[in-house]
Amino acid sequence: MNVAPINGVSIAYRDTGSGTPVLFIHGHPFNQSMWDTQVAALSWKYRVITFDLRGYGASEVPSAEATTLETMAADINALLDHLNIPTAVVAGLSMGGQIAMAFADQFPKRLSGLILAATFSHADTPEGANARRAMADRFIREGSALPGGEMLPKLLAPASIKKNPDLALNVYTMIAHTPPAGAAAALRGRAQRKGLHRIPAAHRRPDPHRRRNRGRLQPRGDRKAHAAVHPERPPRGLRRNRPHAQPGSHRPLQRHPA
Repeated sequence: MNVAPINGVSIAYRDTGSGTPVLFIHGHPFNQSMWDTQVAALSWKYRVITFDLRGYGASEVPSAEATTLETMAADINALLDHLNIPTAVVAGLSMGGQIAMAFADQFPKRLSGLILAATFSHADTPEGANARRAMADRFIREGSALPGGEMLPKLLAPASIKKNPDLALNVYTMIAHTPPAGAAAALRGRAQRKGLHRIPAAHRRPDPHRRRNRGRLQPRGDRKAHAAVHPERPPRGLRRNRPHAQPGSHRPLQRHPA
């Protein structure tokens, strides 16, 4: 494990392998160890960078009451400077995906690729923002173990917990060891975030099923709301009469040509 001074805090990171740089951003309330499997699988061919966000894992907990996505995106930019990496593929999960989008918005020239997993781009509703602030207060008041334990069934399916208890234990251990003040600061920062509706033009992947709104990030909930109001027509940007696999067909539908 390495430590670097980044924007006034100490950031813990790992730099493994060589080749095209790929940087992974963990979610809340985890740490960089969630990417251990990806590091092992990819470092033979790629330069894989993982790190603990400020306030998480072995990184320093900031004194600020709120840590915004823009602040954490700036940390990534400074970390790439520290590692002398001009551009990287940036991958983020959940909150990490939101940070990756903020990074893409602030530092588009530093991206060679963008991977978003289990995340969303729109801002929280007022109710959602209040719920994050309330959860931040719980982390401060109760520590990470109790609210983290309540999160576990939402993160792993019951069958997964039963089939792989070691995985469940590892996930819970990550959560329980998260510094409460760091998690609370990030939750408050996420409650302040703005919605992001476009990605940089250089990193849009052509989609044969889209004809309009290229580059626009449309949350799934928006599509469901559109369908409820306008059941007779699809949302803009979606192709009518998409092909579907025929009953009895065992050939998966390939949405993106190889």
